[in-house]
Amino acid sequence: MLLSTHFYSLAFKETTMNRTIALGIVMMVTLLLVSGCNTIRGAGEDLQQGGEAIQRAAS
Repeated sequence: MLLSTHFYSLAFKETTMNRTIALGIVMMVTLLLVSGCNTIRGAGEDLQQGGEAIQRAAS
């Protein structure tokens, strides 16, 4: 009985650790995607402002 309880305890700790690692990876990927969207949005706004400046200079 002691052996099976010890094995269950180790299996539970391993499962919890795997879930924690998986959650950390998901959170980091989400953070990278969100920050990437802000960077792309900023680049798009810069390009738009550059295009508007060219249009003003051409007219």
